[in-house]
Amino acid sequence: MKAFKGSFYAAVGLLLVFVGLRLLEADRIPEADGFIETVEPTSIFRFEKQDVVRIEVRRPEDTLELSDGSDGWTVEPGGFRASRSMVSRVKHQLHDLDARAQVIAEPESFALYGLGEQAIEVNVSLRSGEVIRFAAGDPNPTSVSYYIRPLPGDVVYTVKKSAVDFYSFTPDSFREPRFAIFDAKDAVRMEADLPEGRRLLLQRDGDSDWSMLEPYQMEVESDRVRALLGRVGALKAQEFVREIGEDEDVDAERALYGLKDPTARIQISFGSRDPIDLRIGRSFSEQAGENLSYMMVGEEPSIYAARDNLLEDYTQDPKNFRNRALVRMQAEDLREMEIWVTEEAGDEADGRVLLRKINDSWKWEDGRPVPGSTPKRVAARLTGIRANEFVDDPAEAAKAQLDRPLAKAKLIDAEGRVATVLLGQLGPPLVDPLEDRQIERYCAMFAIN
Repeated sequence: MKAFKGSFYAAVGLLLVFVGLRLLEADRIPEADGFIETVEPTSIFRFEKQDVVRIEVRRPEDTLELSDGSDGWTVEPGGFRASRSMVSRVKHQLHDLDARAQVIAEPESFALYGLGEQAIEVNVSLRSGEVIRFAAGDPNPTSVSYYIRPLPGDVVYTVKKSAVDFYSFTPDSFREPRFAIFDAKDAVRMEADLPEGRRLLLQRDGDSDWSMLEPYQMEVESDRVRALLGRVGALKAQEFVREIGEDEDVDAERALYGLKDPTARIQISFGSRDPIDLRIGRSFSEQAGENLSYMMVGEEPSIYAARDNLLEDYTQDPKNFRNRALVRMQAEDLREMEIWVTEEAGDEADGRVLLRKINDSWKWEDGRPVPGSTPKRVAARLTGIRANEFVDDPAEAAKAQLDRPLAKAKLIDAEGRVATVLLGQLGPPLVDPLEDRQIERYCAMFAIN
């Protein structure tokens, strides 16, 4: 008996190994559930993504409709702006969908696969009038594929999970989370009433330049203004809190969320559309890393919860926005450079130079061409001068002796604008802590007319 006992244990061991290998093989093959057979890639849908104009999702509990209109994609019910990522996902996942496998066991028993009365029905309408229909069911036993039935038809397939699983998402998942979308290039004015009575008023000058009117009057960096605009445009709802109904007291409802007398209010005006009026109310959540507040836009009934850290940029010292680019001209737009340098500025530097750009070539005052790339480098340096500190103290400014400058440059651009740059005495050096050295700095003044 003992002789057979070892053989018995060995047989049991081999059986366990065989079962384990089969299970491992089944785990590798998503469709190994005994009800289906793997097929060669079978095309289920083929269409162009840009041809989709409407997507209807009929679920047991509700019906969602995404439709393309003159103002972009919207979602019903509610008439909200539809999530661009969700619309793109539907188009991308379905426009060239292939089957992974076909059901061969009781394919007519649709309820076995979640394709009965509880199935989600999806209708995708194309610009041509064609409607692509299918029912989406349950995941297969391995949960990496989902059952699907093209309509009309009785054939049941499995497809990749990512193609259909999102149809069971909450309705809010189909809404666009960005609730203050706009084109920053079209903005012409920004007014912000901020915590602690602070206020910021910025206005665009010309095509791209910006000025501050409150709390100071000064030119500001256009890039800094675009960053402020971008913070509003990038706001995303972390939660869609609620919709104020037409029969509700709007002021009373706003007051509940701190939106009647908001903590902050940012109003942005545009050249070709209605303004955006963003209200930021009381805190929604102060959990680590969240810092969410209630927000509303204009007269829209939606209340959102979104991150309020954009206020950090709006409440910084307004002087940080001050324009540091002394010459608001582009090097390639210059047509004339007249430069004076005094003896005090350095060895053999005394004199005057006049350069004119004619037919894309720089020439001396007498019309002779200037050889080399030196004029281009000079133009780039003059138009690229940036301040790293401002001298507001009159006594300190007097030390620059700008009434007797070391150098002076007069620039004229293609529009006929004239800019003058004055270079004064050495100012306090700039300390570079990384290299443990001091960098010379000169005082300068700029004027344009």
